[in-house]
Amino acid sequence: MAHSIPRRRAIAGMAAFGLWGLAPRLPAAEAGASKSSADPLADRLAAYADGLRYDDLDAATIERVKSHFIDTIGCGIAATV
Repeated sequence: MAHSIPRRRAIAGMAAFGLWGLAPRLPAAEAGASKSSADPLADRLAAYADGLRYDDLDAATIERVKSHFIDTIGCGIAATV
């Protein structure tokens, strides 16, 4: 019988490998350099999300988010069965 890997462990491994690929790659000479003046993408996204208000969204966007949210909950329920 072949060795099997539990699904959750396999997914966690793939996610970790994917995040490893997103890590910044700096040459050794730049590793000690000062931080660039541009904010990292995560900081810019966090600032955008923090400043976003419900009134800023149009009706089509709200409906799309509701649809994606319901789909996500359904996938989560289906994954537990």
